[in-house]
Amino acid sequence: MKRFRFSLQSVHNLRLTLRECAERELAEKECAVAEAIERLADIQRKQSEATRAYTELMRTGEPKAHEIAICAAYIARLEQQEREARARLAQLERERDLARQKVIEAAQAAETTEKLRERQYAQHRSEVLRLEQQLLDEIATLSVARQLTR
Repeated sequence: MKRFRFSLQSVHNLRLTLRECAERELAEKECAVAEAIERLADIQRKQSEATRAYTELMRTGEPKAHEIAICAAYIARLEQQEREARARLAQLERERDLARQKVIEAAQAAETTEKLRERQYAQHRSEVLRLEQQLLDEIATLSVARQLTR
């Protein structure tokens, strides 16, 4: 009997490769989101420190105008960086969600060909067993026929 050969093996291999690529891309997107979250947290920490320093400066007597201007400009710059970091994070999260959807689709495609492969293998195995049984029956019939002719 011929060995089992899945007729769509190359398609299945391609789908497995596409799934692996999609999973790698998702992992990269997850890392980018994590880095963006870290960056945003760092900016917020700096904002908190700058606001605390500004409040402390205002409480400790008479601050000079240039000190107030420097603190206010720094806080404003941090606020702008926070807005940009939030926008970047939102974009990266959208990209991550798209990558996650690609992984799901690629996994479903690979699973489809895997199930088809399993079905074809089961059919092949069934055919092999049927042929083996047919041969055993034929051998038994010939054996009985020989014994009867003796």
